[in-house]
Amino acid sequence: MIVRSEKIMKVPQGLTNDVHQIALKLNGLMIFESCVYMESKAGTLFLEDHLLLFVLNGTYTVRFGNQVHTVRKDEMVLLQKSIVIEYEKSGEDGSENLLDYMMFFLKDEILNDFIKMANVIPTYPSVIVPISVLSVNERLIHFIESFKLLMKEPDRINPGLIKIKLLELLFDLADADDKLLFQFLQIKRKEKRHITEIIEENLFNPVSLNDLAYLSGRSLSSFKRDFQSIYRHFATSMDSKS
Repeated sequence: MIVRSEKIMKVPQGLTNDVHQIALKLNGLMIFESCVYMESKAGTLFLEDHLLLFVLNGTYTVRFGNQVHTVRKDEMVLLQKSIVIEYEKSGEDGSENLLDYMMFFLKDEILNDFIKMANVIPTYPSVIVPISVLSVNERLIHFIESFKLLMKEPDRINPGLIKIKLLELLFDLADADDKLLFQFLQIKRKEKRHITEIIEENLFNPVSLNDLAYLSGRSLSSFKRDFQSIYRHFATSMDSKS
């Protein structure tokens, strides 16, 4: 039986804790761990930040447009921010339906710090992929296990340590797959898209002006300026025809 939520939830701010879930939020950085026994649950998420999701047990299926990706045990998925995804998650067969996963929400600031520290310049063109699924190697598995130990005592964690651990995670990911490194670089190089296209795609999504500006590949001030120019011209054209 699938339990389905019809409401679009904004994450990470919409995530809540229960006895089986831990949310760690320090200085704007957000990590979320869930370990539950369940059959299946589905819903819709709007991502406010870039998301790295690691599945340790069970399956987590993500749908974006006509793309469907199923993330299984010891796999991870990278999702870029400001998109709406549908998900279905279920526990592992043969292990009493255990579902165990961790979410790392990455703000632009942490990616900027990583890119500066990595000092890497892309040597070939790369296409922005909204969803990337990759296997998790032994080094990353050990990292997740060490982070789960930290999550057991969230009140004792220094905020500076969380930032260091997230940077360590990004370096481990880049070492595991250089294409993922270029995805991080390309996330910061959004190409401009037509504003009317962005507005039409997100009419019924819980987006902010900052989200729309990001999706259009513009700064907030440029988005506002271009938006006013386009729709002022549209309104003038409609007035002249009436």
